[in-house]
Amino acid sequence: MIKTYLLTLTTLAPLHIGSGIKYSSKEYIYENQQFYFPEMGRLFQYIQSLNEEASFSSFLLQSGNWNNTRNPRLIDYLIQNNIRERDFGGYLIDSHGFEGNENPNSVNEILGFIQDPFGDPYIPGSSLKGALRTILVNSVFQTDKLPFGPTATYEESIFYNIRVSDSQPISKERLTLAQKWDYSDRKSEAKFLPIHRQAIKPLTKVSFVITCEGVKAIELVEDLPKHAKTFANKYDKFFLNDQNIEIVHDCIQSPIYIGGGSGCWTKTIMDQAEKHVKERHSRGKTRMVGRGVLKLTKYPIVTMKTNIRTIPLAYRNNFYLMGKSMFQIKER
Repeated sequence: MIKTYLLTLTTLAPLHIGSGIKYSSKEYIYENQQFYFPEMGRLFQYIQSLNEEASFSSFLLQSGNWNNTRNPRLIDYLIQNNIRERDFGGYLIDSHGFEGNENPNSVNEILGFIQDPFGDPYIPGSSLKGALRTILVNSVFQTDKLPFGPTATYEESIFYNIRVSDSQPISKERLTLAQKWDYSDRKSEAKFLPIHRQAIKPLTKVSFVITCEGVKAIELVEDLPKHAKTFANKYDKFFLNDQNIEIVHDCIQSPIYIGGGSGCWTKTIMDQAEKHVKERHSRGKTRMVGRGVLKLTKYPIVTMKTNIRTIPLAYRNNFYLMGKSMFQIKER
């Protein structure tokens, strides 16, 4: 028995899926409230046409050090050499003003979002499947030691029988930058870190196709909304309920946490979490105090209309929980 389903993911906060690419301040331009990521090959060809290879090579070899207040920046090189051309391919990301702790000019390294061969952002099916696996492991199996792959028997290999496609391409206009913030409830303060990620904006809708083979796989997928709420309740009880009430609000519809920067507890078997915390502290394997800090980012306030009311997705001081999303699923 085979059934297919359409899962529609709606982001409730910036969401990051890393490509492994890091953009230094020499590889993007910030001006006119926009971050421009040019195709560096085309830019270098233009520099060659100006016979400025030597100066550009010298610029690329520059490095900041511990007492530099400003790293070498591509925009500085272009201005110093009176280069006004900006048509080098690539793409733009609008600044929302909260980057660099409200100083976008201070942003240095940026972690890239994964792109398909055509250069369009997307969410790999493996990322969504990992988040769904966390939900089911917490809500149904209570263990992560499950047989997997073609070598397991048909009944054992439940996750082999749940196949998740990559998402449809996402418009580059839906990209933003998300700076990392850690909120400590113990200190009642948020601390920004010099880490910026390309991320999808809140209220972005992304579609996936899920194919299920066998009765058990079909039952699990059809009950995903119920299982997602069970996991969210466990996560809230273990971690979020201890946080400042101004930071946390209830999940909307079928909750899911996906992508980088959402925190370790969104990817953990909650029934075993307390045991792991005690073991790691007793062995001195972690610097985590208590159960750690909330993983946040800042973005302008976005609201979502429901049948009952309009809900602001941001918390106090424009904070969002990284990777927080919701989903709907229906049979195709």
